[in-house]
Amino acid sequence: MLLLALMTGCSTTRPAVSPVGIDRDGPLPNPPPDMVVKLTLDLRMQAGAQAAVNDTISAMGAAKRASQGAAIVMEKTGAIRAMVGGLDYAKSKFNRATQARRQPGSSFKMFVYAAALQAGLTPSTVRYDEPVAFGNWRPRNYEGSYRGAVTLSEALAESLNTVAAQVGVEVGIEKVTKLAHDFGIRTQLHNYPSVTLGTDVVTLLDITGAYGVLAKGGHKMTPYIIDEIRNSRGDLLYKQPAATTDDVVYPQDLAEKMTGMLSRVVISGTGAAARLQDWDVAGKTGTSQDWRDAWFIGYSNHFVGGVWAGNDDDRPMARVTGGELSARIWHQMMVTAHEGLTPEPLAGAKQPEEFLNDEDQYALAFYRRLSNAFGQIAKPAG
Repeated sequence: MLLLALMTGCSTTRPAVSPVGIDRDGPLPNPPPDMVVKLTLDLRMQAGAQAAVNDTISAMGAAKRASQGAAIVMEKTGAIRAMVGGLDYAKSKFNRATQARRQPGSSFKMFVYAAALQAGLTPSTVRYDEPVAFGNWRPRNYEGSYRGAVTLSEALAESLNTVAAQVGVEVGIEKVTKLAHDFGIRTQLHNYPSVTLGTDVVTLLDITGAYGVLAKGGHKMTPYIIDEIRNSRGDLLYKQPAATTDDVVYPQDLAEKMTGMLSRVVISGTGAAARLQDWDVAGKTGTSQDWRDAWFIGYSNHFVGGVWAGNDDDRPMARVTGGELSARIWHQMMVTAHEGLTPEPLAGAKQPEEFLNDEDQYALAFYRRLSNAFGQIAKPAG
């Protein structure tokens, strides 16, 4: 942890971290200079996260037309161990981890599928990846192709937009947005079908904490950066309350199923660049409209981390996806975070051979044959 003697205008590191706390509900007043605040930041993890952002943007940013990044690492208690608000605090004090509101893109799909499981669907439920329309809105996949019958697990791993949109409408958009708010998203979300693909805005802090609900087996995660505050005499003025066990916002069995689906994203889906050797990892990539924002949010059994990359002026990047810049940054900073720790299993995480049992494989094959048969019938003669 970090002990910080607070003085007006002082900062301990270059990352854009508020010396007082997180702007959860508005600005916090600066305490008198004789106050001593103990922060949750870990200097080694902070340096590692800053290096991960700077190194990756420096190496790939010019080619990808990306000029900024932000990152957060927190323990499952909610204690923030690293927060990077931008490349250089001296040049810009704007904290992109807590203040910037950006479109999360496909990283928002976690809420869609979590709501789907709550509504009774399963990871092996089959839906069709095909052209669909909701009024004037026609969601399309990134590559413009369609795969036909897929399980929800496959659809999430490959980030298929048409399936996420269909599933969100099927279970009810209002249930998706309510669940997102229950998980910790505090920005306004609109009950339009397009919200399933992350068209409303969130902060990196909020969405990282929301993924923490799954890491905690369904318990609410409340991120915090201030551990305690004392005066110059050593009197305790504030202490972060201990986490409670009565804050369940999602069933544990469903949280583990979601972890299984999100682990597939990393093992064989769009988040492969985030893999950590010997560690189970679950997470999701995200890319917003016109490639303006790239995200990766994920977790192990020890830490939850989130990364955003993009441009402050909202300029599109060069077709950058969350599986590129952001997943690479996440991997590098999490390697540092996990140094010296013994790998532990993540409840619900699966290996490739576990994704479908024989019964599920048979059902999926049946639906694919059925889809192909209807496709043949629909073909024009000659």
